[in-house]
Amino acid sequence: MSAFALAAIDTQIEDCRATGHTGNVENLMKARAAVAELIEADETLDACRDEIRRLRERMDNDRPLHPDTPALHRLEAAIKRRATALARVRGAA
Repeated sequence: MSAFALAAIDTQIEDCRATGHTGNVENLMKARAAVAELIEADETLDACRDEIRRLRERMDNDRPLHPDTPALHRLEAAIKRRATALARVRGAA
């Protein structure tokens, strides 16, 4: 789906250039960058969640991870990054 979203925006950019609507191209380029950032943030967040899941599988699943676990810090940063990227997508829409 992520490749589809970027391809759809790329098609709109090409259509605007072909019809001479260059003012729309700049907005579409901003939207494309925001969507690409969101896709990357989602992938990072998924990787962090997978890492946490693997850690929990190696440990007792009912025991919470220590708050200073680096994986938890990466997960927290990934959640914030995704929220920022989502806000940019909403602003670019």
